[in-house]
Amino acid sequence: SPLVPREARAALEGRGLTSREAAAVDARHQRRHGHPLGTAEVAEALAALDLLSLLPGQALQLLRTARIADLPAACARALERPRRWCSYKRALCDCAALPPPSEPAPPPRLLSLDCEFKPLRAAAVDEQLQVRLDCVVLGASSFPMLPGVLACDRPLLQKAMPAEVCREIAEMWPRS
Repeated sequence: SPLVPREARAALEGRGLTSREAAAVDARHQRRHGHPLGTAEVAEALAALDLLSLLPGQALQLLRTARIADLPAACARALERPRRWCSYKRALCDCAALPPPSEPAPPPRLLSLDCEFKPLRAAAVDEQLQVRLDCVVLGASSFPMLPGVLACDRPLLQKAMPAEVCREIAEMWPRS
């Protein structure tokens, strides 16, 4: 039998969600499943999330955005991948991990490019949904602010000068 939703919300708040965010998670669950979140459901999701060893900000992002009922299965899939978090998608990574530099990836047949502005961020994904490029393009004089990137992801984000990004894209482009 499901326990009182307040207990489930309190468990979410104990992980850093505000009371408003916890209420939104519960409301989203109720709309989808027709019943309030149970403490057992939340405990299972939190235990699965703990196994991933994500940074606190990454875990909070998942709790805010993922469906709690789907989180244990998503975490189990993520455990099978060497790359578990995608700072570009701000979610669990569902792409193949980049191979180590000593093992170059085969040339892509299809390449999808995406750019975000302010700051300029370039990403390239191939036909296997493998991230080939994900970096912030630096200006000549300063490091850009990163409003769309979680604070805990900022130090880990690859940074490159414009010429380097152009070179990397040009190397992938003729082969795709």
